[in-house]
Amino acid sequence: MCADEPDPYGNVHVWSSEAFRLPCYVSPSATNNVKWLQTDILPHGPQLVYDIYINGSIVYALALQQRLSISDATAGDYSLTIVNAKTVDIGIYRCFNGEQQIKIYVVYVEGKY
Repeated sequence: MCADEPDPYGNVHVWSSEAFRLPCYVSPSATNNVKWLQTDILPHGPQLVYDIYINGSIVYALALQQRLSISDATAGDYSLTIVNAKTVDIGIYRCFNGEQQIKIYVVYVEGKY
């Protein structure tokens, strides 16, 4: 089960150990190297979360590989789901199609750590 959808400002509040979903849709005909980047709230530089190339190859962040999934990229749904939320998941998430930013979310993880 996932946390509620992001609020209108793109904020997502999730309890530790819960799952959360970040919607991102790109028309299949306009897809050009869709990727997700995460930046800590206190910037340490962006971290690649997920990258799918036009040729279909996929790159995951190693730290998230077992906890991350993408909805249905073939239909243009690049929504990101992360299960078992942890403090390392706190941050700003941005979905890109090529160099164009499609969505931005701020994720807060609350609860015992």
